[in-house]
Amino acid sequence: MHAPESFVFMFRDTDWFAKVFVGAMTLALAWTGIGGILLCGYLVLTVRGLTEGNEILPEWGTWKPLLREGIVFLSSAAIILSPLIGAAALANHWWVRCTITIVAALLLPSIVLHCARRAPFVSFYSRDVLRLAARNLRPAAAAIGVFAGACSLGWISLVIGWPIVIFWSLLASTSLIARMH
Repeated sequence: MHAPESFVFMFRDTDWFAKVFVGAMTLALAWTGIGGILLCGYLVLTVRGLTEGNEILPEWGTWKPLLREGIVFLSSAAIILSPLIGAAALANHWWVRCTITIVAALLLPSIVLHCARRAPFVSFYSRDVLRLAARNLRPAAAAIGVFAGACSLGWISLVIGWPIVIFWSLLASTSLIARMH
């Protein structure tokens, strides 16, 4: 696994600071809905670029592809995770809900990778995402761990701002996801 590389690849881009700053501001506006869609689209395009060997971050200036990829990803995630979300809502015990949440979190990196491969939307009814998840369980867990670990570094968040730390950890996680293929 390329965990150390995942934390520094974005610094190879000569315009990394502006892209990370815009990403952090988009993350801060994720609660509006449109910010979340744009952020998801950006992460899918980042994974796509990394899987194609391009370690330069995507540009933020083209909003149409970001919206399209974000909507496809969120729709795909909603479709494949809807049985788990329904089961969690009906569960009577907290440990069942926690287990279902962990399973859903482990599936998300495979859904991102599936969308980044430009797989047809209808192929979500196949077992492709489940096969990706089963084959890449350790990298998916590492990607989630990187994100959770970086989010828990409160002192860094206070120094450079929580949106930048969280967006940077999202980029590191997407780099790990891209290396799953």
